[in-house]
Amino acid sequence: MEKNTPKLGLFLNFIGLVGIGSYLGGRTQEGIQQMIVLIFGWLLLFLGSFFVNVYLIVIGFALLFINWIWGLIVGVRMMNGNEK
Repeated sequence: MEKNTPKLGLFLNFIGLVGIGSYLGGRTQEGIQQMIVLIFGWLLLFLGSFFVNVYLIVIGFALLFINWIWGLIVGVRMMNGNEK
């Protein structure tokens, strides 16, 4: 792993590209899982807005927020050099 890869991973996770940063940081499976949750959260948010369903909007925001926190935790762990 390159020296700057964990920094890039943390930065990408911080700005909201959760999953891509983890994937590039060498955590392939975790990155793919985060991207799936990210897509699902955006899908729920979009569908909730389209159908004016507050529950879908709240669940979508909650998924996106939890996923963002997960990405930050993974990014910090990559910076510290922890493998798991």
